[in-house]
Amino acid sequence: MITRKEFEQLLGDYARDELAPVDHAKMDAYLAQHPAERREVEQTKTVTDAAHQIRRTEPPADLLREARGELTAQLVNRPRPVSLFRRARSKPAYLTGLAAALALVLIGELWWGSSSDALAAALKNLEQVRSFRVSGWIRGANGDRVPFQQHLASPNLLRAEIGAGPQRSIVVSDGQSRRIQIGDRYYHQPVPAHQHIDFRWVARSLYGYDNEYTRTSASSFAQEEIDGLIRYTITSRPLGGQYLPGIKYQIDIDPTINLPRATTVYQQVDSQWIQLSHLRYDAYDAAIPQDLFALYTGLDTAIDSLTQETKQALWFELSISPSSALCPAFYVPPGDISVQPLAAGQRPVGMISGDHTNAHGGVRQHFFIEKPLRDIVQTITGLYVADGEWGRQPLSLEVSFKEALPWPERVAPLLDSLGLAVETTERTSARNRFVFVHDGRPLPLSRHQESLSEYGVNSLGHHFRFQRTSLEFIVDTLLRNALDNGLDRRIDRIEFIWQGEAAANPFKGEVDFRLESSGQWTEHLQALQDHFGVSLEIRPEEIRHPVLVLGPAAP
Repeated sequence: MITRKEFEQLLGDYARDELAPVDHAKMDAYLAQHPAERREVEQTKTVTDAAHQIRRTEPPADLLREARGELTAQLVNRPRPVSLFRRARSKPAYLTGLAAALALVLIGELWWGSSSDALAAALKNLEQVRSFRVSGWIRGANGDRVPFQQHLASPNLLRAEIGAGPQRSIVVSDGQSRRIQIGDRYYHQPVPAHQHIDFRWVARSLYGYDNEYTRTSASSFAQEEIDGLIRYTITSRPLGGQYLPGIKYQIDIDPTINLPRATTVYQQVDSQWIQLSHLRYDAYDAAIPQDLFALYTGLDTAIDSLTQETKQALWFELSISPSSALCPAFYVPPGDISVQPLAAGQRPVGMISGDHTNAHGGVRQHFFIEKPLRDIVQTITGLYVADGEWGRQPLSLEVSFKEALPWPERVAPLLDSLGLAVETTERTSARNRFVFVHDGRPLPLSRHQESLSEYGVNSLGHHFRFQRTSLEFIVDTLLRNALDNGLDRRIDRIEFIWQGEAAANPFKGEVDFRLESSGQWTEHLQALQDHFGVSLEIRPEEIRHPVLVLGPAAP
């Protein structure tokens, strides 16, 4: 039997009939034992049904009057989160009955007049098309406008053309490999598995800022009509920080076809909004020439190698993916790297520590809040950093750099400012491979259109909520945020094994999941086994690997 607290947490999804069968049965059993609680269910259903059927900007006045008092009283005594981590999104915690429903209305979750439901419906149409084209301009590394065009075809074919004249570059990809032509030079690169982005991801990413690392927690949403198009403006900020630099998207929807016609992207730099791109969307389901996605064939022996120098020169071309149709460019800091301290006033309220990453257009942007220097250096370099007194100091920073920049150049400005240096050595270490497998059972597929992932900790425990999120990401999040996971993030590996067809890989499947826990990994793993058929095998091994050692710089 569930507790009253668990009933309150499941109430909203139960009223919308969005619970997994096992949780739905628990709610039915609870209500059978507590029939008086059915009034709260009916009240919540009333608000939910009105939101989807009436489609007006204000809920009924009598509901507002009845609920406003409940909401005010419960907010005064609500548990205060002590930490909120990446891919987290702020929300009222554990409000009940009409107060919970009203809170959703007030933050724009349900009512059509103030929410992005209409945008979601339009972008859902984009998932159904088989091909389209974007064309316009992007911001170049020197701040100039560079012509840009990209054709996409389902599931993951793309062709991008950047620039004009003899130095125009062409990128073609089938999702598994990326081929590049500049003048009479040809290059080839396999696409890493974590960069395999399918056609649908583009449409879903346009629906409120969401990339492969995070769903930002503080975003504003606006709607206006311009020249017969409906413009949606979405502003997102990392880690929910009101004062942290953000990204702003303008998406123009053509109501006659209910599909996007243009996107404009801005990035906040030194308190100013810098325009990154303006792209037009057209040629929906148009006939595609057979050779559009063929750049070269039978020329493997003539393909130039991708040396470190070449990768730095092709830093933008090597970043092209289907997601480039959303945000192809990012602001390139002067000198290809920028390290800026974040003052206390820039940190999200209630945040103890955390980090956030943006990665677009060959540029990576990190935000660190009170993270140890060792963790920051490891994140920036991707290399193991040895324990030691010099790596323990906590820092709050914004770090941006070209992804093609060699790791010594990524950390040099930061370490120089601290009077530190880094040495490279090698060691043999024992590590664990956390290998997750699936028993083949069908997944309970998501009922939501919007991706959402939340994780918070307060006096009541650990709270996870996922909507339309890949099972792989859920498993990874539950492992990394468990108290007793035995995971050394610097060296251990997390793997997901699936022997069947790639299209049927359950770890790539998008599901809904909610978990309230004490934070123990055994509890998390049992929940994954019960709900999804996921099991774990830990395989120890020894490896030889590079190690970075921090210390004082030479005088």
